Amino acid sequence: MKFLAIDAHSQHCELAVLNENGKLNQCRSIPTSERGLIEAVRSVTGPKKLAIEEGSITGWLNLLLRPYVDELIVADPKQNRWISKNEQKDDPGDAVRLAQLLRLGVIKPVYHSQDQRWVEFRSLMQHHQDLTQHLVRTKNQLKAHLRSVGIDCSGKAIYQSAEDEEELAEWLGKIQDYPQLQFEVGQIVRLLAQQMDLLDETNVLIKKQSAQWPIIEAWQREQPGVGLIVASTVAAALITPERFSKKSKLCAYAGLSVFKQRSAGKVLRSGATRGGNRDLKRALMQAANAIGRMKVDRHVLAASYQSMKCRGLSSLTAQRAIARKLLFQMVAQWRRALVNQPKQPLTA
Repeated sequence: MKFLAIDAHSQHCELAVLNENGKLNQCRSIPTSERGLIEAVRSVTGPKKLAIEEGSITGWLNLLLRPYVDELIVADPKQNRWISKNEQKDDPGDAVRLAQLLRLGVIKPVYHSQDQRWVEFRSLMQHHQDLTQHLVRTKNQLKAHLRSVGIDCSGKAIYQSAEDEEELAEWLGKIQDYPQLQFEVGQIVRLLAQQMDLLDETNVLIKKQSAQWPIIEAWQREQPGVGLIVASTVAAALITPERFSKKSKLCAYAGLSVFKQRSAGKVLRSGATRGGNRDLKRALMQAANAIGRMKVDRHVLAASYQSMKCRGLSSLTAQRAIARKLLFQMVAQWRRALVNQPKQPLTA
């Protein structure tokens, strides 16, 4: 068995090859192109494993090179401190160290689907998240400009100016003594209108693509606080309900677990983890927040939330617990759907 590792970049990649005894057979730079990468990997004869660190082009490399190796592992860079924190860090060295970790079998893998539909849908949901963040930033900038001259713009009324010319003229009239500020606010409102239109177009495409997986629509019907974006985010993050063997692993991936640091039998630190999939965590906490505002007779999770609040738990702790329960319910429903529809599997 030979152990290959690629340190990938947009223009070139470093390929390192170790034999089964750990001896470095080769380490060379190759162009980041389909032909160059495939030829380099195919030139290594015999059984081989390949490791690639998670990055912006990892999805493309995974689909491109997997057919040419016996096993391909995408490594979690957060767990590979030996590479990222090494004082003698350079691209060839990174590739060699990654190959050594692969040979030792200590790489923590990152899941990547082989189904192009899921790859594209996950990319679409990331695009939606990026647009949402830009939109929130623009809204904050708009309010900050108005507050700089003492204009009260609390609430959502100011955002209507992006769709209503009369509303915009009214707001600009409040700052008529500040022509420079009028110019800046006018441009920010135009940018806000463009971003809102782009987000609407993205939502239409998400609705169209999500129809490929009936579970997304089923979640919207049957799970509390779950709409199109939350359901699509959860599906795109998990891809398959069979991905995690334990609830603890599922919680850790969703960023909803609690960590404990122990030494000599004592707990040194504990608290909510900061790791996991941030988009998945954000979507589940958003749904949990909506559940927390429901009346207790609307759903059992709403009653559970109020019960935790009555026992003295903070709103954030209660929401995190509800988010975990909601995630377990959604995964269980997905598994039942797979059992009941064996001819149309939803797995990756």
